[in-house]
Amino acid sequence: MSYNNNTIGWVEWIEEAIEKEYLRYYEFNQFSSIQHIGSGDFAKVYRANWKNFEHLAIKSFIGLNGITAKEIVHEIKIQQKVGYSNNVIRFLGITKFEYGNNFNYALVMVYACGGDLRNYLKKNFNKLTWDNKYNLAYQLALGVSCLHNEGIIHRDLNSGSILVQQGTIKLAGIELSKRIDERNNNQGFSLNEKSDVYSVGVLLWELSSSGQPPFYLEGEEYGLVLALEISQGLREVPIPGTPENYNVWDDEPDNRPTIYQVVSLLKERITDNVDKVSIPDNVERKNIENTNENTNEHIDWIEEAIEKEYLQYHDYKQFRNIEQIGTGGFGKVYRVNLKNSEQPLALKSFKSDKASVKKIVNELKILREVNFHNNIIRFHGITKFELVQLVTNPLFYYYVKL
Repeated sequence: MSYNNNTIGWVEWIEEAIEKEYLRYYEFNQFSSIQHIGSGDFAKVYRANWKNFEHLAIKSFIGLNGITAKEIVHEIKIQQKVGYSNNVIRFLGITKFEYGNNFNYALVMVYACGGDLRNYLKKNFNKLTWDNKYNLAYQLALGVSCLHNEGIIHRDLNSGSILVQQGTIKLAGIELSKRIDERNNNQGFSLNEKSDVYSVGVLLWELSSSGQPPFYLEGEEYGLVLALEISQGLREVPIPGTPENYNVWDDEPDNRPTIYQVVSLLKERITDNVDKVSIPDNVERKNIENTNENTNEHIDWIEEAIEKEYLQYHDYKQFRNIEQIGTGGFGKVYRVNLKNSEQPLALKSFKSDKASVKKIVNELKILREVNFHNNIIRFHGITKFELVQLVTNPLFYYYVKL
């Protein structure tokens, strides 16, 4: 292997995550019927079957060097942060394959059978009611609010980077996202949360129009003249029948609403928001033994996963609207919201005795193994809370989609 030190550092991060089972690893030879379905500047996307399961998406980065290895880790960390949203395409795990004399990594993702939003609208626009359009718009805004909730801007929201799975919006193109405090000012302007809100406004127009992007002319590409006119305030005319306040693309960024205000506006208008899920066949479940018998070693496993960002961690103080909804021998279950998110989550608590901490680690590993399946409750991350008692022990929680 002839990688430089910078590449090796990122590769070691990935390999440690696989070895310690922080990330789900898929053997590449277990994939079949691999079909190329899309390409970008840095990656190619394939549809594939895995064992007896149809279908998953494989996203491979072009070449493995210091830049691409860093981007793989960058995308994994972002996916871990926003994985609780039902409107962000879901990261499942990682695989690797031979690439020349070396190897390369690929991310394993949920496959969106509906394709991208642009093609979905072309095929289905005439069937969509205003209620349908509001549901799609609401889901889109929820996905973007999840990114902003985690201090992340997307930077490339368009109907080609948004997927549709069984009628549900899924944001993709996460590899281009940036932390808000890392945004790029090299081009003389700042891409920020309001840039994403503008893009959402364009997408809302596309949803309410004939399903085409603004200023679309078949066979013609956008040019510099049009881009300049848009920057100077040119906008499409609202489609007759479009409800008031649907447009959020004000040319002055400070006048645009926040994404949370957009979510609230759309939430008031929708009449139905039932999640639709696919029903895969022949799920292979796997029993995982945990051989670690020492409580401290189990806690070390959790703490190392948090420190190196293999598991998503949230400060317990970031949860709100905490309401107990169940109790069991393991502990208690609570319904919560995270920061400003409208997405309900569940917190499942465990005490920090030897048996319970071992159970946490074992259950987290099992949930990682079956996370690809839509009909198994999905694990998203972990938090912890100190109980002030005569004997002070930490109370561990992990949170899942409710």
